[in-house]
Amino acid sequence: MFISDSVGGDFIGQVVKNGDVHFLFEEDAKRLTNFKLVVGGAHDADFNKLSEDLNFELEF
Repeated sequence: MFISDSVGGDFIGQVVKNGDVHFLFEEDAKRLTNFKLVVGGAHDADFNKLSEDLNFELEF
């Protein structure tokens, strides 16, 4: 959290945010062969779900 750029916050309309997000691993990162990133879907002010989560599968 402290080594990544701030890319959070509100995403209202067509928003573009740039920055780097860093991940720390308990094991040697060189042993990774794939990575799954899940970005939570949009919700309204009452936390009603407006969209599905986005799932990204990355393979190295």
